[in-house]
Amino acid sequence: MFIPWGDINLQRNISEANKVTLAQIEDEKKRLAKWGQASELASAFRIQGKGNLDDRIAGYEAEKQIIRSLYIEPVAMEKADMEAKVPNAIMLYGPIGTGKTTFVKAVADETGAKLIEINPDSRDFTKVIANELNNAKTRYNNEKKRTIIVINEIEELLENTKTNKKNIRAMKTWLDNCALLPDDDISNASATTFFFTTNHPLDISDEILLREEKIAKSINLEPAAEDNIKAIIEFYIKQYDKDGTILSGQDIDFDKIVKMLNPSDTEGAYGNDKIKKIVELSFADFNHDIDGEKTFEEYLIERINKAKRNILPERLQEYKEQIENLCED
Repeated sequence: MFIPWGDINLQRNISEANKVTLAQIEDEKKRLAKWGQASELASAFRIQGKGNLDDRIAGYEAEKQIIRSLYIEPVAMEKADMEAKVPNAIMLYGPIGTGKTTFVKAVADETGAKLIEINPDSRDFTKVIANELNNAKTRYNNEKKRTIIVINEIEELLENTKTNKKNIRAMKTWLDNCALLPDDDISNASATTFFFTTNHPLDISDEILLREEKIAKSINLEPAAEDNIKAIIEFYIKQYDKDGTILSGQDIDFDKIVKMLNPSDTEGAYGNDKIKKIVELSFADFNHDIDGEKTFEEYLIERINKAKRNILPERLQEYKEQIENLCED
């Protein structure tokens, strides 16, 4: 039975799907895969109720597309029994507050991967990781569920120091085959991808940082500027303004707002979390203004003027130097 793709609502409650069975939906997904439409295939396999990167991350369109093509789409192809290469590791780098960990959580939600967070202060890092990889192998064998292990501030564990030699040696081995599906003949294959986040990518051992088979891609999440700032503000206004009255009923000079929030070498930059808080407080101020004495834009400007930039100038300069050196390498 041929089912046109547009006629299948993958978000419907399966108990109500009288005409379309689960088996037919799976057949249609595989038929779609044969067209080579990876992005549509990723949408087909999106976990119900979790949304996608666009529902969680404002702006950063190029960065989101890189993550889609590197991880989300290959995982969907794999689910459709197509040949696909899922990366062993992806690194997200940038100053604090740019949403690196939020990106990873959104990827896990969209693909249905089990998310494991490991902090760099773990007493026995290698033992903890080895245990999680064993759990991941069992999880995939039992549930066909991939695993994402996110390690924040990875430079603390993989910087070239005497105390980190054991960590680097173990990680090099894990990153050989960890993303492959479990196989008795392949050591460390556990359907697992590591996502590393760091503010200092150049501190990571070159034995890992500069080898694509280890870290498939290093993605730069820079402080929000220009279009990203506008996208973030609009994103959170829509979240807080349930009736849509602000964006539809008031003119906001986004060019002016963006200029106020843009990064500055002398003043620093606003992290994405800080911009979110500014919008949240501006909406609260506007909502309490029963008499309508000020516009939302006026409250927004007031909050921007009161807010301190949480990415300091020296941190911003350090980040720029890291970018330059990483590009040279």
